[in-house]
Parts: sequence; structure tokens; C-alpha cells
Amino acid sequence: KPETADALMPELISMQAELDAALGERVRISRETNHGIWLWLKRSGDPDNRADWPKQHAWLAERMAKFAIVYRELIARRLRFETRPADQDDYTESELSSQVESPSLGEHIGPEHLLDRVNAEGARAALEYWINELPKITGITVEFERSGSKYRLAVLKQGQRWFSALAQNDWMLWYFRNPALKGASLDFNRVKRVLPGAYLNASNEIVVRVTALKEAACIFEIVSEIA
Repeated sequence: KPETADALMPELISMQAELDAALGERVRISRETNHGIWLWLKRSGDPDNRADWPKQHAWLAERMAKFAIVYRELIARRLRFETRPADQDDYTESELSSQVESPSLGEHIGPEHLLDRVNAEGARAALEYWINELPKITGITVEFERSGSKYRLAVLKQGQRWFSALAQNDWMLWYFRNPALKGASLDFNRVKRVLPGAYLNASNEIVVRVTALKEAACIFEIVSEIA
């Protein structure tokens, strides 16, 4: 998004020396209108020279491998957005936009269906804790739903999804969604202090991979305070 790129540009520029050192050469950083931010390296060469292709391809492969590490270990950590595995996905954009017409974003199911999806002991204990304790919080509604292959727990306040938890085999993915971040002015650093594994996704929502009961209890405490 242009506004996100504008906000990140000064931070990336401040990292110039670190990026250069990590990659071993000068990194060009440019802000392209309607195309976000480009980080690129320059090498002289003729792409039409087939005889030079092996050297060019080797150069590209080496830099791509280096940049993947630099992005994951330096850029993403510094700017606090995630390098997320493919399974770390919850609502699609079309599902979120449909909330205007309907508060339901999937087929309503029983909590036992979510429990069937989680095999790891710690994650299952976390889910059982939420199932039992979250409905006790005044002013929120807890729903269980399935949308395609996604099974989730949703926590609604005033018809909006403030929180959700996506069931995985080995963990639960808890989301502090944008309505909660805006409505309760929830700060990322506050969550990060008690849940060090928390990160911001592409929508600037706070995500936590939950594998133990103690993490579920920390989340419940935060929800109790702001809901």
C-alpha cells in the first residue's frame, strides 16, 4: 500500500549501512509510485550475451539466497512484520468485506469440530481454555465456524470481529483484529512484552502462534481487559 511504503521508506534508508554490510555490496533503495519500495542490486552485463548467462545466473542465485536471509533476519524483524508460512492465513479480503452484509463468515459449527482439528497437547489445552473461559467475559459473543478448510473461533463485540483463532494441527493462531486495535487502542508492544512471538501481519493485525496453555491465559487476560 502506498501509505505503508511511505511510512517504511525512512526506516529502510536508516538501515542502509546494515543492508550493505549484510549483502556485501551497495543496496539501492527506491520508492516507486504505485509499486511500493524496491531494494535492488546493480551488476553490469549484457543479458543478450548467452555466453555470459552462466555467470549472470550464478550471480542472481547467490544474491537471491542472501537477500532471503537478510529479509527474514534483518528487515522483517526490524520493521516488525512477519515472514509467515503459507498456513498462517485467516480471513480472506472478500470474507472481511462481506461483514457489512452479514455478521457470519462461515458455517456455524460446534466447538468439538475445532478440537478435532488440533492434535498437539498444548494447543488443544489452549483451545479448551478459550472455549470454557471466553464466554464468561461480558459484552462479547463467541462463535465457532468453518469456511472451506478453515476452522476458527471468532470473538465478536458489537457485531465486529475483535479477535479470532484459527485451528491448526500443532498450534492455534490467535488474531487481535483491527476493530480491537482501533476500538481499544491496543498497542503491539504491550502484547509483545507478554507474548514475545507476536508479530504484525500484512494487515497490521497482531498475530500469535499459541502452543501452550500459558499463552492462551495471557491472551485471555488481555481480552478481558479491553473487551
